[in-house]
Amino acid sequence: MKLRALLPLFLLCCSWPCCQVYGAKILALLTLTSHSHHIWNRSLMKALAARGHQVTVVSPDSDPDSGANLTYIVLEGSYEHIRDNFKYETGLGDTFFRTLELFGEWCYMNCEHQLSSKGGKQILGYPDGKMFDLIISEAAYTECFMALIPKFGNPPVVLVSAVGIPPNVDRMTGTPVSPSYIPDYRLPFSDHMDFWERMQNLITYFVNEFFYSYIYFPRMQEIANRHLGHEVTSLEELRRNISVILSSTVNGFDTPRPLMPNVIPVGGMHLKPAGPLPKNLKTFLDGAKNGAIFFALGSNLRSDQLEPEAQKALFEAFSELPQRILWKFETEDIKGKPDNVMISKWLPQSDVLGHPNVKLFISHCGWLSTQEAIYFGVPVVGIPFYLDQHNNLFRLKELGVGEGLSFSALTKDKVLKAINRVIQNTSYASNMRRLSAIFHDQPETPLERAVYWTEYVLRHGGAPHLRSVAVDLPLYQYLLLDVGLVLLLLLGAVSAALVLLARFLWRVARNKRKQKQQ
Repeated sequence: MKLRALLPLFLLCCSWPCCQVYGAKILALLTLTSHSHHIWNRSLMKALAARGHQVTVVSPDSDPDSGANLTYIVLEGSYEHIRDNFKYETGLGDTFFRTLELFGEWCYMNCEHQLSSKGGKQILGYPDGKMFDLIISEAAYTECFMALIPKFGNPPVVLVSAVGIPPNVDRMTGTPVSPSYIPDYRLPFSDHMDFWERMQNLITYFVNEFFYSYIYFPRMQEIANRHLGHEVTSLEELRRNISVILSSTVNGFDTPRPLMPNVIPVGGMHLKPAGPLPKNLKTFLDGAKNGAIFFALGSNLRSDQLEPEAQKALFEAFSELPQRILWKFETEDIKGKPDNVMISKWLPQSDVLGHPNVKLFISHCGWLSTQEAIYFGVPVVGIPFYLDQHNNLFRLKELGVGEGLSFSALTKDKVLKAINRVIQNTSYASNMRRLSAIFHDQPETPLERAVYWTEYVLRHGGAPHLRSVAVDLPLYQYLLLDVGLVLLLLLGAVSAALVLLARFLWRVARNKRKQKQQ
């Protein structure tokens, strides 16, 4: 009887729009040339495909295990083009604005090549019109592909950002930004900044606004117009009309800050419990009686391109350690490798970090690698190179879960000192376990949250009700500079009037005194 009584309620729930799940046609423009970003994005693509949605992914990466409902249009040669024409070490140590320019060149180079590739021409050749129910796009650094949104009838748009909330992303959602306590993601500052740090942070904020408004977006617009063959809708206008952004932010690590309702934190979306390791790796790590150290510099930087002096310092330091070292090293022919070091061109990073004998992660402190260290509770020795890596290391040190090294000044003694400090002082591991516990304490997994909000946009045909009017305000209105100027002028006018009145009264009083004296 109870089941029979509940049946009408069940049928009503299933007929209600919020409970419907249907096979939508989704176009995912995930064109950032970075394997780590592909891994992050791929988790969402697979989850959506598993729920019956037809997902077409435009990407420099493919997925041999894509399964049903998931189709890849590959932007071939993207990695080779970057490798042959851009050196990631270029400009390291230059001024902040020069670093912005160099990264802009990286973005323009990507867009030019990808829109000219066979895969790019394939998606450009699709017929115009409402072919897709939803478009998913990278939030930053690939904006030229957002020009395809009007081509397909302006369906709702969900953005994904594997780098949290960069400066040019918060403006598209109206997310409040206060340089007084929210440091730029490329600066090694905490939310407790002194006067000079706040000044540098404020200058950085305005430099960002100038660069993206007057250099970056006009260049991206020109590239998009040229490849599409006509004047496309303003990229900045397209960015202002997105439904939600799935942002890779992590509670407990990121600086606490206000977020708009259409900014959904999904940091760690790609993470899952460690899987089984290949036999040779398992044997190596299982036999590490004194523990093991994992060393990887991410998907863009290469260990074999470190300076010979740096490689020598690392090998000399590793040879004196009792731990075993597993190193992602892209060249097999290597001289001077100690017996306790195992190298490999590719390593399953999450599965390695999940091994109980791994006591330390030597990392470039990329954001996704940092998330994996937090997820598995492994303390870090960081060797940052650029962008957010310096800030990530600063935060790791501030939380007491890591130490840092400078890639330009690696010596055997410095490497040994940093490694031994983290491994021998149990506070680092203890603090990381606490941070990991905070990360895992969520009502649902980040991937489940990402899928929910993606389907939320599908169910409601967009999410304009989550959009803040702040995105439409020019910067001077957003910062109330016009109001401040008027108030300043009024204050000046009132002050001037009071001064004139005081002078007038003084003259009247002086004249009266003179008359009395006469």
